[in-house]
Amino acid sequence: MASDLLLETESAVSAARSAAAKLAERANDADASISLAAFACADAFTQTTATSVQMHGGIAFTWTHPAHLYLRRARADAQLFGAPAFHRERFIQQLGG
Repeated sequence: MASDLLLETESAVSAARSAAAKLAERANDADASISLAAFACADAFTQTTATSVQMHGGIAFTWTHPAHLYLRRARADAQLFGAPAFHRERFIQQLGG
């Protein structure tokens, strides 16, 4: 599980760095890269925190360990910044347009 989470997290970091570089260069496809990074990071954050709670077992649900707080933050961020499905749809529209 940990190796899958590392792969997911590193892919999201790569997408975010690419989007930042394209935004700094003012590239034509910067908007599509930002949408790609948005859903990659949102998916990675939610999946990593949910799996982290599972990997830590019962202690992750107690106040002793902060894992449940990260999961709550991931779900709240999806509501605040838009769900990954929204950013995926936006990415697909930007590729077609």
